[in-house]
Amino acid sequence: MAEEPQPYLALSYCWGGKPPSLTTTKGNYSHLKTSISYNTLPKTYQDTIRIARALGVKYVWIDALCIIQDDVEDWEKESQVMAEIFRNSLVTLIPLRTTSSDEGFLERNPSIKIPYHSAEWNLSGSFFLRHIPFSYQSAESALRGAPSWSDRPLQLEIQASAWHTRGWTFQEDMFAMRKLYIGQLMMHWDSLKPVNIIRTEDNIINDKQDRIDKAGPSIIHTSTPWRGDRDYQGWYEPMLEYSNKELTYQTDRLPAVSSYAKLIASKSGDTYLAGLWKKNLHRGLIWKIHRRWRWTFRQLKGWLRRPPQYIAPSWTWARIRSSVRWDNTNYMKRECKVLEAKTKPHGGDIYGRVSGGRLLLRGKVCGIPGGKLQKLPLESPFHGEQCEWLAIEDEQYVAQCALDWRETNEDGLQLSEASGEHIQKLVMFLVSSGHTQSGYVFSRRPHEWEGKEEDPPLEVMHGLLLYPTGKKEDEYWRVGLFHSLTDEKGGRQYFANCEKKTVRII
Repeated sequence: MAEEPQPYLALSYCWGGKPPSLTTTKGNYSHLKTSISYNTLPKTYQDTIRIARALGVKYVWIDALCIIQDDVEDWEKESQVMAEIFRNSLVTLIPLRTTSSDEGFLERNPSIKIPYHSAEWNLSGSFFLRHIPFSYQSAESALRGAPSWSDRPLQLEIQASAWHTRGWTFQEDMFAMRKLYIGQLMMHWDSLKPVNIIRTEDNIINDKQDRIDKAGPSIIHTSTPWRGDRDYQGWYEPMLEYSNKELTYQTDRLPAVSSYAKLIASKSGDTYLAGLWKKNLHRGLIWKIHRRWRWTFRQLKGWLRRPPQYIAPSWTWARIRSSVRWDNTNYMKRECKVLEAKTKPHGGDIYGRVSGGRLLLRGKVCGIPGGKLQKLPLESPFHGEQCEWLAIEDEQYVAQCALDWRETNEDGLQLSEASGEHIQKLVMFLVSSGHTQSGYVFSRRPHEWEGKEEDPPLEVMHGLLLYPTGKKEDEYWRVGLFHSLTDEKGGRQYFANCEKKTVRII
């Protein structure tokens, strides 16, 4: 007779700058199976045990203890079932106050008791004051202004926590059904099932939520059929947040979202490609790096040629930690042929770490007009949306371009022109097309388009900027992207006379 599954508590926490003081290894595995002294546990683990005992739960799951840390096979096997571990836990405990496993989270800042007496009303009593590590402005709006159904106090604590910055906790948070946050202010209970509710320790917030139908939660927690392009947003939107999360080991960048990738693959029937999806490459490839994360060209080229640790191919956002965004438009369609798209798993998990990958694409190709790019002056409110370079031919607009590196002077200011051999070697490869009613985002003079709603929408051509690896003919790295709006010389007309070519991107 099969043994009944037992309830357990799962811990989602920060390791800190180094591994916990106690981990399971091949050397101590047999000993730890026999017994683990409470006094040898890191303080975070000790407080977790105290919570489990208070809840009457006999078992806890802690990654550093439940995965053999120096056994690659066991690590890969366990990382593949991370979704099930957190989805099926009775409670996922999240100590927001800690920055490493050496810190406890149950001892609070001491309170000061202030007695009072009102002679007028003959009332006596006391109240308590306790320091909280938040600015008055942020705490006041989150606590006083929050209605009973709000998650603002919880979000205040999450945003200020080290836990929120970590890569592995991102996926753990996505899959956990019932979460107990231990914050600086108070405890917060957040449950999706059996009741969709957020409740605070002070009982001020205690109301049902309506979150299950949002893109991410609906994909994870319901059996809704896959709806094509619409549901791919349930992958891209979380990755916008995940892309700049911190990891103790950078090689975990893909493994830390492998369970979510596996779920998307099972629902979509699509092939996973190190952070992107084969059927959706015409949208997935059109990502760009936030300006503050960009290196110099020399640094980028050196890293692409000889990365200290191989993370992913140049064509995926996952290649390195950075803040990214997808510059997608409406009704996007492919403008090139995907002849081959594959990655090479580093181990046995096709959704985890990779040791290589390539795209073989055939499509329209051309060089940078005139072999140089002009600075596009960026002003609010367009600064965050537009690329910062213009491709110009005969003084007319061809495209906006975003480079994966910065072209700046000694003071860090953008140059008025990007030129030289490295710009002349760039190749513009057409990937996809779409339509927009916000022409200003992709235009040369955004102020002329501001407030206009184009009807019908204008077509925009999207593509990659490629740089030759120098290893093989027609082999490239992805080093940027471009958008070409139907304006002046831009749009489909510009690429009509460009040659078709087969390129290999690694």
